[in-house]
Amino acid sequence: MALRSVKRCSGSAAAVVRLIHEMPARLSYDPSADTARLRLSDHAVVDSEEGSPDILLDFDEDGRLVGLEILQASRRLPEDALASATRIIL
Repeated sequence: MALRSVKRCSGSAAAVVRLIHEMPARLSYDPSADTARLRLSDHAVVDSEEGSPDILLDFDEDGRLVGLEILQASRRLPEDALASATRIIL
């Protein structure tokens, strides 16, 4: 599934990395759900695919990668990244 998602986005993993570096990323974190979201664009998410276990890739209407959702974020991300993320409180 991850390989198909990378190909869909740009054709190669290196191109995806370049795309991420060119976009202004914003990290938010919901501690009650232990979920982090990395938004790469303000474009609306119209499709999501599981990139790997607990990592969802979000795409816009043109198939461009616009975000990532990371489940079990406290296990997967550095503490300082979560500490500096915008908190989501529901």
